[in-house]
Amino acid sequence: MAKNRKKVDTWYFNLEDVLNKQIQRKPDPDEDEGDEPITETVQRMEERKIAVDLFLEKVTEDVKTPPHPLEKVTFVAVCREPKYKLNIEIEGTEIESIRAAVWAEMDERFEIKWHDYYKVYLDNARIYIGQGEGLDFYFDETWKGITWEGKELLKEWSRGYDGHYKITPWPGTFKDRNGNTIACIPRNDMTEKALKEFAAKIAKMRDLLKTFMTPEAIMGTLSNMSGLKLLEASTDQSTAEEKDKNERKKTSTNNG
Repeated sequence: MAKNRKKVDTWYFNLEDVLNKQIQRKPDPDEDEGDEPITETVQRMEERKIAVDLFLEKVTEDVKTPPHPLEKVTFVAVCREPKYKLNIEIEGTEIESIRAAVWAEMDERFEIKWHDYYKVYLDNARIYIGQGEGLDFYFDETWKGITWEGKELLKEWSRGYDGHYKITPWPGTFKDRNGNTIACIPRNDMTEKALKEFAAKIAKMRDLLKTFMTPEAIMGTLSNMSGLKLLEASTDQSTAEEKDKNERKKTSTNNG
């Protein structure tokens, strides 16, 4: 029997991967870096395309003179990429079934292994009314991905108007919105329990502090904390208020 192959199509498998890219940046005017652009290597997510060739294969009887009786007609998908350690050859009669089988092998080969993590924040509270101070403690779920090459990825939820998951290279050092370094720890039963217990202790402390800020206790609380004799200050303020009231009464009587 004789085989004859003819390429009829090329498919492309899209692979999101971490690539090292060289960029140029301007020197920092506050640093002694000279005037020439500085070349740096950074990691970025980019898309790779892996070609899969589709062949039409005919098998005929090996006879000396034509015509050569046709034995079988099949399609064969072939992807041989040493760079990606791929050596795929799948044969069949249904193109979509072949494509599904190829993509299943690709997905298994390039599957990203995801691991649960928490980013932990302890930040200054945002005061929207008046003046004061406080803290925000919270932890947010995120994921570390390990690629087929052993590179590390970060997947987190993008909380915008078009909320979606975004994937970027794992930064190693995490920062909050103010540029402060924060912790990123594995999520497991132990860390989850500990974080919730810590949050509960903060809530308990907040409730305890509330008892020192009641109308009946606040003056004594502030006096003990500041070491000032607030009673005298309070008397002075009351005197000023009484003076204002008397002035207003005189004005009102005179106008009458």
